[in-house]
Amino acid sequence: MDELGHAQYRAAYWPDAEPVDGQYGTPAPDWLDEAAAVRMEGQAARAQYERSFFAALRTASPAILPLAQFLTQTHPVVAQRQALMQSSRVQTQSGIQVMTMSGDGALSASLFYAQSMLFADFLEQTSRKPHILGTISEAIAGGVDFESWLADTGAAHGLPSDIAALQTAWDTWCTTHPGGAHAPAG
Repeated sequence: MDELGHAQYRAAYWPDAEPVDGQYGTPAPDWLDEAAAVRMEGQAARAQYERSFFAALRTASPAILPLAQFLTQTHPVVAQRQALMQSSRVQTQSGIQVMTMSGDGALSASLFYAQSMLFADFLEQTSRKPHILGTISEAIAGGVDFESWLADTGAAHGLPSDIAALQTAWDTWCTTHPGGAHAPAG
């Protein structure tokens, strides 16, 4: 279902964009693209992402990045694929390659999905605007980066106007969220 989410998100905000090497789904930042896709998954998958995220947060997993890094992070699948291609230089005649992830790579990808989903929930709940991801996506599709959008219009949407203040609000949200009660601030 989440691959359908990527396709619908692309059609809504970047219908004419050509795929860009090094990007996972759309021209959006990878966290935003993944948030749009993961949120299309069922309740069971969402609950699993939530459980894994808050369990990792409680253990201070390095896979949960501070927002300054998370918001600019390359999708873990893309990062691993790029590293694999550089190290192996393997090419196939068809151009089709299959990659599996395990260990730390799989954990990083899973927690990236989880953090993307929960960060989207945080933005909606904090702004009290159920369509805030659409507002952000429209700005980004128009050429504005997230940090600039936040500085220019974050306060108008009930959000902090810089990443440091957003981090503080995110940390508070995580520790007060029912799934994250008593989790240390990231």
